[in-house]
Amino acid sequence: MNPEQAHLLRQAQESFRSTRLLANQGHYDLAASRAHDVMFSVSEAILAGQSLAFAQRAGIAAAFREQFEGTGLVPAELAHCLAEAVDAPTPSGDFRLTLRDDALEQIDHAERFLNLVQRLIGPVPDDAEQA
Repeated sequence: MNPEQAHLLRQAQESFRSTRLLANQGHYDLAASRAHDVMFSVSEAILAGQSLAFAQRAGIAAAFREQFEGTGLVPAELAHCLAEAVDAPTPSGDFRLTLRDDALEQIDHAERFLNLVQRLIGPVPDDAEQA
């Protein structure tokens, strides 16, 4: 695991902890948004291991699907979840609040991404391992 991947995965893990806290406080729109952050950070870390980098979420989702669709390494539904997250509204007054069930589903997807990355490139390093 290279330093960029480690940084992205620690970031993803921290975001994942936030999703649970936000959902428990009833902030479902923010929890879903944070869950999307997890999925993209994990995907970006996996792609970084192949020397691929993207500035936009749409690019990350497209590359992730291109690299892994049909390989058997990544369940097809996870690549699909990532593609759907590209178009998901961000929390603001302009969008409807995400319903509880939707947020919990996104949190489940985020957890599946964290489990996937552990299988593909190893466990998320803790902060003590950064040096």
